[in-house]
Order: sequence, then C-alpha cells, then structure tokens
Amino acid sequence: MKNKREHIEQLYDKYSKNVYYTALRIIGMEQESEDIMQNSFIKYYNHIINYPDKIIDNPLAWLKSVCIRESIDILRKKEKEFLYREEHVNSIELEQREEKELEGELYTLFNSNNKEILVEKIKRCLQLLPAKCRTVLSLSLFEGYDNQEIAQILNISESGVRSQYKRGKEKLIKELKEN
Repeated sequence: MKNKREHIEQLYDKYSKNVYYTALRIIGMEQESEDIMQNSFIKYYNHIINYPDKIIDNPLAWLKSVCIRESIDILRKKEKEFLYREEHVNSIELEQREEKELEGELYTLFNSNNKEILVEKIKRCLQLLPAKCRTVLSLSLFEGYDNQEIAQILNISESGVRSQYKRGKEKLIKELKEN
C-alpha cells in the first residue's frame, strides 16, 4: 500500500501541472480545473487499488483522458444549466410582457364601454371559448383560485394552467373586440 501511495505522489508531482493545464484550457476556470485534476488522480489511485493486475502503461495519457472527459462533462452540464436559465428567464419576460399587453387591452375595453353591457358581453364571449380555456379563466378570474389550486382541481400541470389562461384571455379579448 505504501508503495502505491509513493507512486501516486511521484505521479502527482510529475504530472499534476500538465493535467491541471489541460483542464484549464478546456474549462477556462481555475477552481474547476483544480478539482478536475484532483479527481483525475483520485480515479487513477482507485484504479490501481481496485485493479492491481491491470497495469497502466502511460499514466499521463490515462490521467489526461480522464481529465478531458470530466472537463467536457462539466462543460455540457454548465451549457445545459445556462440554456435552461436563459430559456426560463426569456419565457418569464415574454409572459410578463404579453400579460401587460393583454391587461392593457382589457383595460381599454373596460373603460371604453358601458360596464353593464360589457359584463354581459364577457359572459357571452366566455361561452364561445373552448372548454379548457373557459374553465381556467372562470376559476381564476371569477372564483379567485391561483394556478396551483387550479392545477390540482383540473389535475393538470401549472404550466398547462398558465397556457390555458393565456390562450383563453387572448381569445376572450379577440371575441370582445369582434363583438
């Protein structure tokens, strides 16, 4: 065991900078590159402990191979996280902007017509909407339920509720403008 530990220490002294800079060129971040380098040596150590009969002819090539694979895995993970965050932020901003536009159109409709006539008009136009949109709008606007409660009641996802609400609201505004 002591012989293997000395072997790892010698390899670490000899190749650690080489493995570190390989990771740094791929990842571009010092802390992550250091972690990758250390993980590469840990994997090498575990390999020689668990498979003593499988000799590694070129330790540097083996270490670099592990380092490169791990670096690429981290890059892919970070890219997915970035794309998800960017997509999520963009979709929230778009929903908020569309919501403001729809609210503005509804405000204009409410202020431009006689309120009693408008209420009747909304009831009629609401009946013209598809059942899912009508149900979600009714539960939200008239019953006061939030998206989570509506999702539970209708046994659908919250994103489904938001989609139905948005579609229903758009269709309701369109019907109100046409009628």
